[in-house]
Amino acid sequence: MEKHSYIRHRVKRIDAFNKVTGQSKYVGDLKMVGMLYGKILRSPVAHGIVKKIDISKAQRLPGVVSILTYDDVPMIPYTTTGHPYPEDTPLDTLILTQHVRYIGDPIAAAAVAAETIRNS
Repeated sequence: MEKHSYIRHRVKRIDAFNKVTGQSKYVGDLKMVGMLYGKILRSPVAHGIVKKIDISKAQRLPGVVSILTYDDVPMIPYTTTGHPYPEDTPLDTLILTQHVRYIGDPIAAAAVAAETIRNS
């Protein structure tokens, strides 16, 4: 094959048919025996401090394996990734936080055995 032989030519994607017909398999399609489903509880407010999270009702639901709050995870800050250019970004993000900075900030996480109770 000649170098640059694809320039100015249509290239057929080998995965195109499966994608447009819905036959492609993605990570979200995988099912395994004993698989757990995760759910992140996110803040509904833009700024605040979470004083208490009562997880007792959620823990009693059948199939709930674990619920974590900001009290259960190490407070080790990290930086977000994926910047298109190099920059020194601050270590300012926690996995779960008590100090809410924006709507959608993660404050708790749950692992459940059945996908049906994930949104309860």
